[in-house]
Parts: sequence; structure tokens; C-alpha cells
Amino acid sequence: MPIERVLTDIPQEDIDQIVEDFESEGCTVAREKQADGLFTVRATCPDDPPAD
Repeated sequence: MPIERVLTDIPQEDIDQIVEDFESEGCTVAREKQADGLFTVRATCPDDPPAD
């Protein structure tokens, strides 16, 4: 089952790096601009495989 991670109040200058980091982990990422100009990032990430 996928895991959703939500980060809020991210400044413009940090958004691209955060999105790239999540995408490098195989996550699907959506960014939303908040009314105050900051961003919310919603990352849907695959479950980690079970440990052996």
C-alpha cells in the first residue's frame, strides 16, 4: 500500500529540490501553491519492501 507524505509551508526556493528528492525515491509528487505564496507537497511513495 502506498504511503502519502505531506509537507506544508515550503518556500519557493526549496520546492524544486524537495520534489526532485521525492521523485528520486520513486514517488509521485503534486505541488500546490498556498494562499500565502508558500507550497504544499503531496508525495505518494511506494511501500518499502518487507525486511528479510
